[in-house]
Amino acid sequence: MGRTLIVFALMMIAQWFVPWRSIGANERVLREGAPFRFRTAPVDPHDPFRGEYVMLRFALEDTALIFEGTPYDDDGRQVCLLLRDVNGYAGVERVQAEPPTDGSPYLWCALDVWYSDNDSMMVHIDLPFDRYYLEQGKGRRTEAIMDRREEGMDPELPAYALVRVLDGQGVIEDLMVGDRSIHQWLAE
Repeated sequence: MGRTLIVFALMMIAQWFVPWRSIGANERVLREGAPFRFRTAPVDPHDPFRGEYVMLRFALEDTALIFEGTPYDDDGRQVCLLLRDVNGYAGVERVQAEPPTDGSPYLWCALDVWYSDNDSMMVHIDLPFDRYYLEQGKGRRTEAIMDRREEGMDPELPAYALVRVLDGQGVIEDLMVGDRSIHQWLAE
């Protein structure tokens, strides 16, 4: 009986430890990570198990980038995307195989190879975040706010995701429309 109790206690601890570790890692990124603004064009889906969220597509993912180094055709390979500020939004300094040693902000991203020659490749990246979760019932309203902006009614209101980046990990802190949080728009 004592051994069964010990095994049961260890299983209980493991069930709490795994989500706690994941949540703790994301909270650390939100606290200590460097903020970057990623231009976005959202779509609103619904997941019956996880609730409503805004599916995000980023302009940075539609950009062709040069990856210098040994060519390969392994789509989905993880690479480091070194970030820099370009007119207030996240831009790419370079794509490389290893994390930077100088402390520069970077993200681990999946790589899709478009074109390859002897010493470089034209690549497309998939950012590691693509959803912003909302309270139940707020997804359609968020979509309406974004549609209003995209249809030219408020063209001066750029939409972007405020993302915190730390040690290759990125966490979406907020979805912004015209420098206001989507939560402020929804409260109106």
